[in-house]
Amino acid sequence: GALFTGAENGKLAMERVRVDGPNAYEVVLTDIQMPEMDGYETARQCRKIPPEVPVIGVPGAMFLL
Repeated sequence: GALFTGAENGKLAMERVRVDGPNAYEVVLTDIQMPEMDGYETARQCRKIPPEVPVIGVPGAMFLL
């Protein structure tokens, strides 16, 4: 099974990763277009904290199909 931790935007997601620590997550899934901090910047910031954790960015519009 998998556990899910959500955040409303990239800034809150990065705050969560920093608080929980570099070993708390096995993957980060992010929307490319988010308020506060977009998915590209979220991925850049995430690579600085747990660099070995894969970051997968997807466009939110794909879920509208």
